Amino acid sequence: FIRYQKYFRKDFVKIMNWDKDVSSTIYGYQVRHHMVPIFVTYHKQEDITTSTQYGDTFISQSEFKWYTRSNRSLKSSEVDDIVHHQARNIPLYLFVKKEDAEGKNFYYLGRVHVIEGTVEETTMKSGEPVVTMHFNLETPVRDDIYRYIVEH
Repeated sequence: FIRYQKYFRKDFVKIMNWDKDVSSTIYGYQVRHHMVPIFVTYHKQEDITTSTQYGDTFISQSEFKWYTRSNRSLKSSEVDDIVHHQARNIPLYLFVKKEDAEGKNFYYLGRVHVIEGTVEETTMKSGEPVVTMHFNLETPVRDDIYRYIVEH
């Protein structure tokens, strides 16, 4: 993948040579074939359900706060794989788009790693359990792309 190029979920599936096209079932992320693509819509639409109002946000150009899907806990196998991805040699690939109006393709921002001590089990506004964590980006996001994504 080339940083700052745009990709569809389907592109990830093809490039990584997954055995079948599961791109339509990658809702945010998917732990599959010992890798995890993570797709984030940065600015959420205001009319979405409370169970999908995640607070994904950049802390800085090199740190990103991320939410798992709702109804997940630290005991969830997919969450456990993500939290322990380095020890299990499972790469995490971060893709972000500014908002849904951009379409279905996402900027590839590079590989990320969970920052130790930032993993937390909490609840959504809807009361459903969710796990949050901070990622360290291997390469900080370029200034122009960062500003474009975060500014509303």
